[in-house]
Amino acid sequence: MIIGYFKSDTYSFDPDLIKKMELLGAERIVYDILKIIDTQEHKLNDTIHNMKEHDTLIIESLDDIGDNIQDVIEVLKFIYDKNMKIIILNVENYQDDIINNWELQKYILKQLINILIWVENKKDNEYRMKTSNAISYMKAHRGSGRPKKYSENAENPNDREKYRMVVKMLEEDLPIKRISEVVGIARNTIYTIKEELEEEEGNNN
Repeated sequence: MIIGYFKSDTYSFDPDLIKKMELLGAERIVYDILKIIDTQEHKLNDTIHNMKEHDTLIIESLDDIGDNIQDVIEVLKFIYDKNMKIIILNVENYQDDIINNWELQKYILKQLINILIWVENKKDNEYRMKTSNAISYMKAHRGSGRPKKYSENAENPNDREKYRMVVKMLEEDLPIKRISEVVGIARNTIYTIKEELEEEEGNNN
């Protein structure tokens, strides 16, 4: 059996799309309306689960079977594992070249799944790397969590100068209370700076 499926923003359908599906032998055409798709079960799910081995699903584009790459991969895997076919109309010359070649279709579908999995993994790896780099940058330049007011990279030149004064006085082993009075920074802040310096020194050693 050959079934056509598409999504539409409204109940006004593209007659050319329906005609293409019918010319390819669609015996039944199913659709989901995007405006109400969240309030009911997708017809796509019912359709593919009721299809049998060697049945064919016709879609206009991969966007029709998923809102993201992972959704698309899951649908394509289901179709592949169930030994069904899929025709994607917006793939140039797709139907002319392989629509009647079952083995070639299976091979291309498998390769398409592998490519999409690679793209999804690449996106995940890039996201993890960007997140890791962002956290490292924040720790190095702003501290972990909230912005660091006093540091070597402080935006305010006066804050940078105060930080350098604190570091110099700590190196001279001046009391925290005395440093606070001279520089005008809270003692808790100076203790934090001291701990960071000691941690950095420990890492360097």
